Amino acid sequence: MSSRTIAALAALTIHGIAAAQDGPPLDASLEPFATLPALQSVEVSPSGQRLASMCSGGELPTLCVYDLTGGSAPFALEPWRDGEIVDYFWARDRYLVFTVRSYESFRGSEVYYSRSVAFDVETRNGVQLLNNFGQIYSSLFASMNIDTPDTIIMEIRTGNGLERFDVSLADGEGRSIHRARDHITYDVLDPEGEIVAEQYININQSLYEVRRPGTRRDPFYSGRHLSDRPDILGFIDGGSALAMVFSEGPNRGLQRLDLEAGGVTAVAIPGLPSGMVYAPIIDRHHNELVGVGLSNDDLPDQIFIDEELAGIQAALLGALGTERVNLESWSSDRSIVVASAFSRGVPEVFYVFNTVSGEVSVLGEAYPGLANRPTGEVISLSYDAGDGLSIPALLTLPPGMNQDDGPFTLIVLPHGGPQLRDYATFDWMAQAYASLGYAVLQPNFRGSAGYGQDFVAAGYGEFGRRMVTDSIEGAQILVREGLARPGYCIVGASYGGYASLMAGILDPENVRCVIAINAVSDPHAMLGDNYASGRLIGLDYWERYIGSLYMDRDNRRAIAPVLRAGEIRAPLLLMHGANDLTVPVEQSRGIERVMRDSPLLTYREIESQDHYLSTGSSRARVLAETAAFLAEHYPVE
Repeated sequence: MSSRTIAALAALTIHGIAAAQDGPPLDASLEPFATLPALQSVEVSPSGQRLASMCSGGELPTLCVYDLTGGSAPFALEPWRDGEIVDYFWARDRYLVFTVRSYESFRGSEVYYSRSVAFDVETRNGVQLLNNFGQIYSSLFASMNIDTPDTIIMEIRTGNGLERFDVSLADGEGRSIHRARDHITYDVLDPEGEIVAEQYININQSLYEVRRPGTRRDPFYSGRHLSDRPDILGFIDGGSALAMVFSEGPNRGLQRLDLEAGGVTAVAIPGLPSGMVYAPIIDRHHNELVGVGLSNDDLPDQIFIDEELAGIQAALLGALGTERVNLESWSSDRSIVVASAFSRGVPEVFYVFNTVSGEVSVLGEAYPGLANRPTGEVISLSYDAGDGLSIPALLTLPPGMNQDDGPFTLIVLPHGGPQLRDYATFDWMAQAYASLGYAVLQPNFRGSAGYGQDFVAAGYGEFGRRMVTDSIEGAQILVREGLARPGYCIVGASYGGYASLMAGILDPENVRCVIAINAVSDPHAMLGDNYASGRLIGLDYWERYIGSLYMDRDNRRAIAPVLRAGEIRAPLLLMHGANDLTVPVEQSRGIERVMRDSPLLTYREIESQDHYLSTGSSRARVLAETAAFLAEHYPVE
């Protein structure tokens, strides 16, 4: 491997953050937290000669390409037309395929328009895929089509069903090769592009099937599902079966679907209990399940069923000496492997491992601006909620301090989702607040992922009730145990923003300030949006957490901050991305209208920003505004 190639990474890192819009300045000490990661999501080309990764560290996610042979210098691809690169993979050694997403108006509605691009790394020219079929607002990769040089197979979904194309990587033109109707939503293709199974979903009948190609008879699997429908992950056992995951029911967990006899049987993962839902690890070169991701001691971990990859992971763990080593990507012959190494609260470092020579080289760090700066200790803890349910949580302390230095000034930071979870990995927002001297509590409240389906189901119907009080009770317990001073500020984004608003309503005696970012304020309106747009699977999912679309007026009011905003007694900072299509900005504008004359409200819309704080300027704006707000209303004692 060329040392010149690895060393050139620093030259590709794009430094600096766009200036914040009409707000307080960002303190220089917080700038390293506000930058996007300088390196993440590394993909190895099939031969192992090239790498692609996100490498920005600045305003926009930037895609960087490296030649590990040293034959050419690394280079960066920045998005165009106000777009954002959101996904990428190597279709061939010469061609890198990526997706650019942009926010646009279409027929009176605001939409995210996704374009797939094939980039020739030798000529450094790119072409939009399916460019001969007019306006296509979303397309999906279906198969590498390895038997046909320089083509892949892609799919689009229309009101009439599924259409599949053979697409040239050289000029981007597509040729229609198959159309599926009658509720066929997905064709499972092997790497050669042949159909091995069809996914059938009939929402009106709550019917989900995996069918044999071209026939309704004798499906591989048939069951009644809506939002609990299983997911097809990829192949297993050399392509003789499909790996599927069921979130609940008698088949809950990882299952093997036999592509000859049909029927599902549990997949055994060494050392792990059956019936749990784990994140799949897929070999992109063969679309085959090779392992699972899970949480171990609140850190992401990997368990491989592929013995070769398990051996590579073990060798790197022994050589690098960190708490965790996760394999990110590898060449088709596994001679080149990229891995990330990390510990609790510490940013990732990426390595390139040549399994033939045994050489391990540092590729780069996710947050080089924090390389010589200590981060806060992240402690795992749990506490009993009011009904006795054990709630796991994380507590990040100010850098250089331990529990004996308490009590601390406390921030509660509930996560979004809500069916997500927080890990003890580096969290840019939690560590930024800890660097200011706060202790930060991150409760994995009931309904969170990662603790089994029973824990998820404990959140059903508790969207604005016990899912919120789990966070409130965590703060109160830290006060009783002497780790936190009385009172707290609660900060959150998305569902976490909603939980923050509700905590301000339900716990006014203890909440000193509320910061809500891209927050839901009217859950019932979200149900109505799903129903009105025909997203019945989404409606079924959200009704589990929120309650029925047809709930009575009292129940709707009980869980709607927009209808109870007058009960908030603490200073409130409300921020929302103007281009948020996940939780529309109207959710925050509703509260702004109710509280417009209140001295408690500070309202900020972030121009041209989405739901996910995916630009450097949006992170900088949030940290600048929230740090100033905390300093004014809830300073560290």
